[in-house]
Amino acid sequence: KPALITEFGGSPFAAGADLLIQSLHNGLWASVGIPLGGAPMFWWWGLVDENNLYPEFRTVSAFMRDEDRRGTNFVVRPVQFRVGPGASDDYAATCLSDGARGWGWIYSKAAGRSATNLTLVLRDMDAGTVDVEFWDTRRGEPIAKIQAEVDQTALRVSVPAFDKDIAFKLKPESNRASPAL
Repeated sequence: KPALITEFGGSPFAAGADLLIQSLHNGLWASVGIPLGGAPMFWWWGLVDENNLYPEFRTVSAFMRDEDRRGTNFVVRPVQFRVGPGASDDYAATCLSDGARGWGWIYSKAAGRSATNLTLVLRDMDAGTVDVEFWDTRRGEPIAKIQAEVDQTALRVSVPAFDKDIAFKLKPESNRASPAL
């Protein structure tokens, strides 16, 4: 059943405008990688209007344009990260995938931390080549497209350097033949 979050953002103990603006950004982008029927609705609509935060909605809208989540077998997938040769707990992600396609949002757990030399690892993926498209979450546009092979059911792909967060789309290789119906 579709679910919607009808109120989110802030704290019952008060929050400054900067925290609310970051909450809006994070809530919208987190929603691309969790099973919701649409983007969550921000409680502080007056702040959105007074500060012209509508571009936050446009960036997510651009990312999800032409994507259809209806009638799919997408599930929340755990994402792991490596920095250089070792595992890293400094980053987290939300990700929905059916093993061949998907969407996700990667963020730094430490406020303001930039990421370099980061590798995304997604397990239980379908064999084959995957097109991974990375998006700038502030501008709402793709910044890199990388083809990666699924190796022993795991997708491993280098993430472009980013500040704070980055989003990604997974699609079977664009020249892969579609399965017969």
